Amino acid sequence: MKTYFIIFLCVVLCATSINAQYESSDFTVKWNDLVWDVKQDPIMEEAFSIDDGYLVIRRHVIRGPGGFNYYMETLDKDLNRTSFHDISKYVNEEEYDVEQFFAYNNKFYLLSSRIKEDVKTMYFYIQEVDIENGKLLERRVIYGQSYEGRSLALRHVIKRSPNRKRLLLYFYESVSEYNPFREWVKFSKRKDPDVISFASFDENLESIKIIDKKEMSISGSDYKVSGAEISDDGNIYMVGFRIPQEKDEKQSANIITLFDEDLQLNEINNQGIVFQHVRLTISRNNTILCAGYYYEDIKKDGGQGIISMKVDPQTGATSNYSSKLIGTELLKIGKSERKKKKLDKREDKGKDNKQHESLTLRYTIDHADGTTSLVGENFQIEVVTNYNASTGNWTTRTYYVYKDLFVTRLDSEGKILHTTKVPRYFKSSINYDNGFFACTRDNNVYLIFNDHRENAIDMSEKGVRAYTRKWKRSSLSIVKVDDQANRNRSILIDYKQKKFKKYRQQNFNSDFSSIGSEKGLFITYYGRKQFGYMLIHPK
Repeated sequence: MKTYFIIFLCVVLCATSINAQYESSDFTVKWNDLVWDVKQDPIMEEAFSIDDGYLVIRRHVIRGPGGFNYYMETLDKDLNRTSFHDISKYVNEEEYDVEQFFAYNNKFYLLSSRIKEDVKTMYFYIQEVDIENGKLLERRVIYGQSYEGRSLALRHVIKRSPNRKRLLLYFYESVSEYNPFREWVKFSKRKDPDVISFASFDENLESIKIIDKKEMSISGSDYKVSGAEISDDGNIYMVGFRIPQEKDEKQSANIITLFDEDLQLNEINNQGIVFQHVRLTISRNNTILCAGYYYEDIKKDGGQGIISMKVDPQTGATSNYSSKLIGTELLKIGKSERKKKKLDKREDKGKDNKQHESLTLRYTIDHADGTTSLVGENFQIEVVTNYNASTGNWTTRTYYVYKDLFVTRLDSEGKILHTTKVPRYFKSSINYDNGFFACTRDNNVYLIFNDHRENAIDMSEKGVRAYTRKWKRSSLSIVKVDDQANRNRSILIDYKQKKFKKYRQQNFNSDFSSIGSEKGLFITYYGRKQFGYMLIHPK
């Protein structure tokens, strides 16, 4: 199957187009450039692959009164628009909130919510998107949760089983996150167990089962969970961490299963290490792996590494425990010659070179050959406080730092095959959640992110250069990581080139929308009265 990367540059309403195509050593680019009479900044809501092209849903800010207008358009495989519809009247009905557009088994839906104060209940609804007629069909209720007090703020997550036989919607109110290094990250004041509601559906999105307000408490202990996954037969799996009752209590990591109405617990033997960020993944052959990152000890004096194990789908028990520290060879990638020599000297003296910065697991990718890739990001938050002596005022600024990416390949039994590092540095005052996108083609992993253009040309002597928005030094880069951990870095968009200088650079999250793990990415960026589409076919 061919995989395409589509870059989408500012969409409005009507235009004249100029088509072009060019080749590089790493990819083919098909270009469809359009010019508009007005300037508008759309926000990409979602983009989907359809039989004969692509479906795009976007929203535009309504200046003055506020709110959004919603538009839906289809594109053919050459990126020409084949239909356009204003769907605002279907989406912006009074008292309904837009939660998410999503795709499931070749159909497209809107998930919305509404609070009915008279019955103290928050309801969730779905509507099918009628692509041909440009409208949304009738809403139907799929879940309602009662509440006490003034209101209720539920969050939701959508999960699909590996072969799309089940869809899971789970809802939660608690927003605390377990962190072994600071007993709790307190977004709320509570140390209560997670309370989660589950709604599962079949391949036709017909309701199978609803489990309302399930408290994560088992055998007298309370738990926080790290996500949930559903198998093709409807079983639910979670990673759970027991809430510590004492200050120096060791971490207890567990596989929690929910097959019927009752929770079952299988404790993981940590072997003295501390799980930092782990996640479950279920492959298309229904193999379940638990994998992520760990520290050697809770004080973070030890180094950081990769952890993986296999999970029995019938019992939730773990086996094939595999772990590997991030060492000298990985740390040297992307460093300057001077820093590489310092790492070598430490190793020659018998000192360990270890990764101490926190990795966050962003993607788990299921490959056609049965292997799985973990893609992690070295992400940090910096808070800088300055004092102005002339005014006597203190100012505080928060920066989000997106550093190196790590790609790890696991076999079908959970064994760690290899890990490589993709050096990168990007600092911003905006939190993008993550500063890159990942997808797969032919068992390769492709990473796309904003970059310093020189990093794709030569970083052997000076090491990785920091991304800057100065157009002469910036690019949109793509890195191919193959199944043997070989890396190839190329430039997708070189803003130094005249034909790209007019475009504003990407804002991740608001401008990017994934089109399935094997269909590539739909990426947006825009400039003044200018937009276009790029279809990128990696070679």
